[in-house]
Amino acid sequence: MKPVSSRETAALLPVLRAARGLTQAALARASGVPARSISQYERGKEAPSLSNWKRLMAALEITPKGVAQTARFLNSICGSNRLEAAKTQLSSADLDEGEPALASDTETRERAAAFLAHVLSCPKDTQRFFLLERRPLPIWALAERLAKESSRVLTRDSSLATSLAEWSVALSKTIPQEAPWRARVLAYAYAHLANVRRVRGNSLEASKAADRALFHLQRAPQSPPMLDEEGRIPSLVASVRFDERRFEEARELLEQAIAKDEGAILSRHHMSLARIAEELGDLRRAQEHLEAAAEILAVSGDDERLHLCALHNHLSVLVSAGDYSAAKERFPAVKALSLRVGTDEDRLRLKWLEGRIERDTGRTEQALSILTAVRGGFAAQNQPFDLALVTLDLAELHLAAGRTAQVKDLARHLAPIFRSQGIHREALAALLLFRQAAEKETMTLDFLRRLSGYLEASRTNAAIRFESV
Repeated sequence: MKPVSSRETAALLPVLRAARGLTQAALARASGVPARSISQYERGKEAPSLSNWKRLMAALEITPKGVAQTARFLNSICGSNRLEAAKTQLSSADLDEGEPALASDTETRERAAAFLAHVLSCPKDTQRFFLLERRPLPIWALAERLAKESSRVLTRDSSLATSLAEWSVALSKTIPQEAPWRARVLAYAYAHLANVRRVRGNSLEASKAADRALFHLQRAPQSPPMLDEEGRIPSLVASVRFDERRFEEARELLEQAIAKDEGAILSRHHMSLARIAEELGDLRRAQEHLEAAAEILAVSGDDERLHLCALHNHLSVLVSAGDYSAAKERFPAVKALSLRVGTDEDRLRLKWLEGRIERDTGRTEQALSILTAVRGGFAAQNQPFDLALVTLDLAELHLAAGRTAQVKDLARHLAPIFRSQGIHREALAALLLFRQAAEKETMTLDFLRRLSGYLEASRTNAAIRFESV
């Protein structure tokens, strides 16, 4: 560890100490360095000896690497190599908290993105302090960025996503009560927190955060959008309501989102509305929404993966509706896009759809060959629900052909796989009924189709039970 100058100490020590939540007196007690000396160091009146600096850093539990990272961070956010300038900037308590621009203030948003990137490169135990106590940006800009980043990182780091969303809420709460946009920023932050909790499987806390988002949204003054993709507020809450099977409420929220947003983001709202329409049995409406989503994505060209998802879902709805002629007509285009931009899982799911088309158009042997291959693919990928669903498709084929021995074999192999994957109790109970019916040879096509519908629904709602009769 190298000696530090009085200027460096004056910039670094107050930040590192405050990040630990310590007063000068508390740091003096923890380090053995006199409080008077600490005061002199922080005012730049003198430089600490190397031994005193080591004692201070040991008390703060900051490594040399952590000190260097913090110094680089302070330098970067003020655009200067002078640490004392950073200290002045970070200590400012009079930041302009003017009204957010009409979703067009790209400069402030770019600064917020850069600031957050720098914060996340600092030691984890200092990140919250920098964000909540030493931010060189308006609250709305940083709260918005934190919320958006929570969604972006959710699939790869759910723990970080939770922290980001919680920080967004905490920061939004510091907006002055009299600020007319406070409710809107809070609604935005809570909606993203609800989404993170939903994806992490914490349905109770997700519902609470969704309620708070709606509470603040209803109190926000009516005005043109201020935040980026403001329609995300009702659309994220709609996702929570969908998982709660409150479909009508989810539909109304998504219609609000469509009224607020424009551009490619509208495709996501239409795709969500299609899911609701499917749940409500309105396949015609589901097709309309998916066609709208695909058209938006084809024009924008921004997200080919999402375009593939819209086309695939549309194909699935056509199959469910029994429109096999239209499904076969669209299949080659979807397959071509899947080969270009899809993943192995995307192509496996498309193959599954192909097997269902073959099954439902009477091409039994071709369907058996395709679905057996798909079943092996899902087993290799450790996807138990999809494995169970394609197994039921195969069981339906064998049952229709009178091959009860094959149905029994499928049932015997399925339950152990589910148990090994830690699948919830209600789904296991339903599969036990499947095995019992297979063994007793009392299986019916109606039973298989109801069981398939139950397993699909129970993916996101472990509380629902399968009624066998």
